[in-house]
Order: sequence, then structure tokens, then C-alpha cells
Amino acid sequence: MQVLVTGANGFVGINIVKQLLLTGYDVVCTYRSNFDQVSKDFLGGLGPSLRIEKLDVTDSSEINKLLEENNITQIIHAAGLTPSQSEEKSQPCRIMDINLMGTVRIVTAAIEHNIQRVIYVGSDGMYGPVSSVQEIVSEEHPAELKNLYGIAKSGSEAFCRRMQNLTGIETCSGRVCAAYGPMERPTTSRAHMSAIHIMADAVLKGKILRVRGLEIGRNWTYIDDIACAFVALSKAKKLTYPAYNLSYGAVYSLKEVLDVFLKVEPSFRYQVVSENEAADIAYDVNQQRGILDISHLRNDTGYQPLYDLESGIRKYLTWLRSK
Repeated sequence: MQVLVTGANGFVGINIVKQLLLTGYDVVCTYRSNFDQVSKDFLGGLGPSLRIEKLDVTDSSEINKLLEENNITQIIHAAGLTPSQSEEKSQPCRIMDINLMGTVRIVTAAIEHNIQRVIYVGSDGMYGPVSSVQEIVSEEHPAELKNLYGIAKSGSEAFCRRMQNLTGIETCSGRVCAAYGPMERPTTSRAHMSAIHIMADAVLKGKILRVRGLEIGRNWTYIDDIACAFVALSKAKKLTYPAYNLSYGAVYSLKEVLDVFLKVEPSFRYQVVSENEAADIAYDVNQQRGILDISHLRNDTGYQPLYDLESGIRKYLTWLRSK
């Protein structure tokens, strides 16, 4: 099977590529800009089954040419921008052209070239607020589309569903949560780093972090588990649902994450600051998440995540120190 992965130089995309290659797939991975030596080294030793191509998802002719030249059976569509509020204000057309219309072009081309399955890389950022940290959040949880990123994710999912109904192409969305791990780094598509990335960087640099929002919980999930979930969706004989939560299946508060870092790295230090003080990591109630229900994913694929918070952070730090 040959799988096309768009956005393959991004944090999630490149980890999906690596897991597909380790599983034995042939992979065509595409990037918009700067597939650098760091990315090539991360995929090192997996070359014979890998083809790297430049692709702009705003260009239909490029997409069709790529599909014509390769015997693609599935597409995992990870290309997109994660914009800041200022970027939303200054570049709304560009953001929506990549994040929404890019999906439209990819799915349309897939239909024209008889691709069997398109798996869209969605986000749990679409979900609305929860009543408590222990609330179970299924794929049917109400959406709250408060920024262009969420609007594009929701629109892309809806487009995939409609085209499946109209044409029979098999589509689904894998909704990614708070992922962390190897290859998270600032890029032209993603400038803001996760709290765990910031903590790991502080460990390596001996920096004391300033934090607030200790009670706010997120579905922190090691990137290998996220990538393996996409491979599981690719391998599934039948996709019963239009969307799947991808998560370890637990919520960890910021305080719990900090405590794990203290356990793993006793030299790690942080201080809690007030709302009016500058902070390296700052969460508020609007960023609270409930526990993502992954029963749909388990039922259709037999998926079982491997890394709890401590084992994931230990593996991440080991990788960082090996670079």
C-alpha cells in the first residue's frame, strides 16, 4: 500500500510518516517548504520505502500531477497552519485557503483519481467547554468554533462527510489532542509550542519556568500514540464513524505535568505567578478539556495507547538528549 501524507514536515505529519514506514507502508510524504536535514535525519534509515515531494495544497494542478505520477491508495491529510490571533486578523484568506480549501482540493483530487480512503487530521480544539475536568467528551460533544483554525477543521470534516455521501469515497477525521514529543519545533506553519515542549526545553537549559493555571487539564498524549492511531485508522477494514478522538484517554492538569517533570528531573524548577505577571506557560478556564472518549477508535481498530504521562515524558527527554 502506498500512502500520501500531506504536511509531512509538521510535528504530527512527520511522526505519522515514520510510523507508516515502520509498519511497512510505502509513503509519499509532501511538504510546502523547508524539508530540512533534521527532518531527513528523523526518518533516517527508512529511505527505500519513502519518496519526498514538494506540494502546495493551494495548487490543484500540483495535487493532480502528484496523484497521476504515484499509485496512491490512501491519503492522510495533515497539511495546515496553526495561526495566532494576529495572523488570523492579517491573513484570513491565506489561512482558510490552506486549512479549508486545501482539504477541498485534496479530497476532490482523491475522488478524481479513485483513492480508496482519505484520513483528515482534525483537532479536539473544535470542542466546546466542559462542566468539569472529569467530563467524558465523545465525538458528538458540541463544537465551539471560536477561531479560524477550529472553523476550518469543522468545515473540512463536514466537507469530507458530504463527499463520502455523494461519491462513496471513504473518509474520516482523527481528532488530535494535546500531543507532545519528538520533532515538535517552531515552523512557518506552527509558531506556538506546547507546555511540555517548553518544560523539556527548560530542563535542558536549566531555566526556572513561570507558570499559572495549575488546575487546567489537557489530554496530554505522546506523539507515538497519536501517530500509531492514524496507522490504525489506515489499516482498519471498515471505518464506522466519521470522526475519532485520538488520545491516551486521560486528562492531566498542568500541576500533574509539572510534578512528573519534578519526579523525572529533580533539578527542574518552576514558580507560580499571578494573573498580572508574565508567564512562560499560562492556562485559563477556556483551555480546560474533558476526558476524550476513545471507544470508537478502540472498537474499529483495536487501538491501545502505550505511553502514560511519565513514560512519555521520559522517552521524550531521552530523545532530546540523543540529538
